[in-house]
Amino acid sequence: MSTFNINALKDKSLDVDPDLRFMALEDFRKGLPAEKANTPNQAIEAFIPVLFRLLKDENSYVQNSAVKSFEPIIGFISDKALIKMVQGLFSLAVIDQSDSTRGLKSFTTSIPTMTLKSLLNSPILLDKKDVCRKIMEFVLPKTKELSVTIDVVEILADLTKNLSYVLVKDEIYNLLVYLLDLIVNHKGIISKRSIASFEYLFKYVKDSDIKTKILTLIQRVSDVLVKFQLYSIAFKNKVSVNDKLVQDVFGEVVQALDINQSSIDLDDFDYDSLVELNIIREQSLTLLADMLDILTPFYDKVFDIIFHFLSFNPLQRDDLDTFIDSDDDIDFEDEEEIEDNFGDDDNSWKLRLKSCEILQLCISESSLFFPKLSQSLVSKIPVDDTNDLVSNEALKTFISIASTFSTSDDERFTYIKSRVSGILQIKSKIGQFPTLFALIKEMNRFQDGTIISDTFSSFKSLTINSRGASEYLSFYNSVLDTYVREGALSNSTVDFMANDLISALDEKGISVLTEIMRTLKKLLKNPNSIFICNDLVVELKVALLSKVSNARTYSSDFIQNCIDVVAVLATTIVKNDVEIVDVLWNCLSNEILSKTSLEALLVIYSSESTISGAISLSELSRLISKGDESTYILALDLAYLVIPKTTLSTDDIIDVILRRKGENDIGRIFAVLNLIFVQGRMSPKYLQEIIEFSISLVNSGTIKIDDNSFFEFIGNVSRAQSDLFFDLSQHLNFNLESSSKALAIVCVGAQLNNEIEKAEQLFLQQADSFLFSIQFLGYVGKYIPFKNISALDFFKLLNNVNDEATKEAIAVAIGNFTLKNITEGLDILLENFSATDSKNSIFLITSFRLILPDCTKEQLESIWKKVWSETKKLPFDHSVCLQLRSIGDLLGDIVVQHNVLVYSILEKYGDNTISEFNFTEIYTISVVLKQLINKLDNSEESLSILEKLIRISAYWTDLLSIDIRQLVIGNFLTALHTIPSIVLCHLQSLILPQLYKQLSAEEKFKKIISMGPSKYILDEGLEIRKLTYEFLYALLSFANETLTQYNISLYEIGINIVNKGLKDEQVDIIVLACINIINFLNNHEQEFVDIILSGDGEILISIIGSLKKSLDKKLSDKASSQETENHQERMKAVTKSSKRLARSIDTLQCILPPAAELAWSEYIVNLKTKYSIYYMSSEDDYSK
Repeated sequence: MSTFNINALKDKSLDVDPDLRFMALEDFRKGLPAEKANTPNQAIEAFIPVLFRLLKDENSYVQNSAVKSFEPIIGFISDKALIKMVQGLFSLAVIDQSDSTRGLKSFTTSIPTMTLKSLLNSPILLDKKDVCRKIMEFVLPKTKELSVTIDVVEILADLTKNLSYVLVKDEIYNLLVYLLDLIVNHKGIISKRSIASFEYLFKYVKDSDIKTKILTLIQRVSDVLVKFQLYSIAFKNKVSVNDKLVQDVFGEVVQALDINQSSIDLDDFDYDSLVELNIIREQSLTLLADMLDILTPFYDKVFDIIFHFLSFNPLQRDDLDTFIDSDDDIDFEDEEEIEDNFGDDDNSWKLRLKSCEILQLCISESSLFFPKLSQSLVSKIPVDDTNDLVSNEALKTFISIASTFSTSDDERFTYIKSRVSGILQIKSKIGQFPTLFALIKEMNRFQDGTIISDTFSSFKSLTINSRGASEYLSFYNSVLDTYVREGALSNSTVDFMANDLISALDEKGISVLTEIMRTLKKLLKNPNSIFICNDLVVELKVALLSKVSNARTYSSDFIQNCIDVVAVLATTIVKNDVEIVDVLWNCLSNEILSKTSLEALLVIYSSESTISGAISLSELSRLISKGDESTYILALDLAYLVIPKTTLSTDDIIDVILRRKGENDIGRIFAVLNLIFVQGRMSPKYLQEIIEFSISLVNSGTIKIDDNSFFEFIGNVSRAQSDLFFDLSQHLNFNLESSSKALAIVCVGAQLNNEIEKAEQLFLQQADSFLFSIQFLGYVGKYIPFKNISALDFFKLLNNVNDEATKEAIAVAIGNFTLKNITEGLDILLENFSATDSKNSIFLITSFRLILPDCTKEQLESIWKKVWSETKKLPFDHSVCLQLRSIGDLLGDIVVQHNVLVYSILEKYGDNTISEFNFTEIYTISVVLKQLINKLDNSEESLSILEKLIRISAYWTDLLSIDIRQLVIGNFLTALHTIPSIVLCHLQSLILPQLYKQLSAEEKFKKIISMGPSKYILDEGLEIRKLTYEFLYALLSFANETLTQYNISLYEIGINIVNKGLKDEQVDIIVLACINIINFLNNHEQEFVDIILSGDGEILISIIGSLKKSLDKKLSDKASSQETENHQERMKAVTKSSKRLARSIDTLQCILPPAAELAWSEYIVNLKTKYSIYYMSSEDDYSK
């Protein structure tokens, strides 16, 4: 060991002074390396005998330190030394038991046992499987030979808890039998700890035969309490049982509960017997809860049991009180204590509490129990129980019941609401308010404002001061999130919240203050905040500004939260407040608070505020210059808002913008510079530098064609500086479209007609700068007419050039010309669209899209008709799809602006009577639908249009076109994600039957491709099937309630996945089918189980056959890397889906048909043995 001398530590540990021995151990532990060593450390191993010696030290502090020193060294010693150390500790723990105890059993664990327990619970040891196996082989046989002591059972408990994974089936069974013997034949702590060991070990039992044998042994246990504890362990681990055993166990539970006992016999009353009986009853109820999922046939009796024990309190009776107090001659030393014992300690409160818990389980696990939630049962729930634990659990039960309500008109809702109001009036119940809040949150679903009014009225009468308690803040947040309509909260409610939160601002905890600020922010943003009284508003403002002004007293996070709240306050309730604005401007000088203050000031100045305040452009300049990227952006935005509000010099702002030369926020930079220039506040010395800066930005490609603030600035400068064109033309890169646009805007602004005419000549001559001329003239033509050319020249040119970039530039130019005079230009554009070759007319779509925002409805109709008429002429094949997508996008944008145009489509295809389809038209309509799904608003008319188009397009999945089918199904999927209602209403009757057809491979979509001497079958329909499975996956993610509402058959979905997906020839489809099965089980487990059980198990057998076939497919020796990857993906998917399916089937084996159960058992055994690598490596997380 490098940090100390081991020999020196040995000497120190043997010193007569216990303090030195103690320090030696402390130094030893501190000196251990920080990380586990790759090789054993012999120096540490040499210190182990010293540790053993010090375990026997007479000084307790030394002993305790020695105990702590064993576990940390596990990672630094050899496995052999570790095993020897464990054996030595075990021997010390059990050595000479008879001599040391003299025939008496100890009630505490020994020092060696405590040490050994620390080793057995070490994560490092648990990773050493071979070591754990040898430890078990050494310890287990010896424990059975020794007399049973606390030490033995404690060691057994840790062995079974942590090391049982190394045991084989027979060893587990034998150890369970041994533990059962300990449980049955011993009492007290030994029996209890043995039960704990039994429970730890039982989790590792996977063999159903062993579970059955153990259950048989449990049935023979005579002690009812112990038997029920063991039954609970078995049922919690989902042991399979037959109906007869369930009936027998339930019968024993009912008998033990003895709910028919009408009264206590006062002449033969034994309090101790009652306590013992109630202990058994408590365990009986625990067992009832653990086996609840298999008690469906007995729910009526379960209901009776719950009903009985919800109010069970046998000692709370007047005649019993008379019995207890009848003998006046007896002088009790502590009569109050005895009365308390009779009132509280008979364990009956545990039965009431357990009944509440069982009722919650019934509600959460089975809808069959909902009809039994009668008013009489609800009124039995002990919310006013004298025991706080019981009354708190009763409130939780109310929460479970409230979750089942579908309307606030339910009489049980009214009853619970009245009980809530009653509890709120009781000061002694304040401790239960947090649970009560959860109940109120659940009931708030119906936005019954009386609950909230009553709650806050009670708060006021009880003078509640939350002091920022998280439960109250969470409740306030819930109320504010729920009641967002103005007038939904009363004045007194918002006043109480505001006053309570203001009072809590004096709390010291930073985390508490942070949550208070978040709640305050939410309160101020709530529309009902306008009802907060003025005095409280002033008090809040003063409190917040005081804290912000004294920022050094608080943490920076808290002050930032304060500033956020101040900004909300200034834009909601306290508007145009100079004091707030001035405080925030002062905060800009604080580096930590500057960003938050900028954000706050932006919020304030962005509102309709006319306030100016103590504006500091110099401080903004500093932040623009030195701030990080986000601070820089915020400072620019704020500068743009406040410059018009002040007459201060803007030179510093310009200077730091030029010095920083930011290239990521061109829009903000030039918005500020343009504002300064337009206001005449830009010094001439900066203008030339800005122009040079602009040139560099254009030439570097930083300026994009849609950077409008830059081009607006250039245009404004051009009108004031006539030589700007010369500067730009000498330095700009003419190969960039942004250069063309900049020069065009300058020419127009400066009225440089000569330069425009030169460009016209270059265009006519098609000289070297031909592309530049087209772009330049295109942007010029947006504003002024030409002398020597016209738009027709551009249309002609479009048909005469071959370069696509040039064609695109021509289309943009045509669009710009048209914008100058849409009325005249549109006619020309429409006429030439018809006359232009189809391969070139596609470029004119760009022209149309440029002018759409400026078109009238009549003009939109003209474009719609013309584009449709030309589009229908296009012959359909895969090569034209890209062109049709561009056209469809245009038509979709037109419908977004003028939706009546789509009715012509609805009229033509609405009745589905067309016998011959124009594939070009149908594909284009599908593209239009895709656009509309993403862009139409959610108005009733828009949703109606979309719903009709979805219905119409469903029939197109029968058309013999891969491109159309993919687009249609893709639209279904997009709509299901974004506007599900328009798809769900047609699913069961129309869309799903059409989609089920897509799940089978179609021969007409298969092509044979020759690859050398081999032939390969290309399944072009694969993508359609993949898209369909993606749709089904999304559909299966919907809640059961939603699918039921639209009568969607989960059975049909499951059958199609099983019968088609699992049997598909393509690996991708098999994988997707497995993923869908997992998703099905995760979201609708019971429904998939119903599918498994249908047809006398034939469907499960079919599933097994398909899965087995996929597993048994061999990989060729000459397989490519892609084929190998596909093979592994299929194996993983099949294994993972099988494991997920097994999780459901394991709980249902008792009702599986015999043939299906046998086939499944054989399949799982085969999967675990033959494909163990995939089985062990597959994840148990089925969410993906």
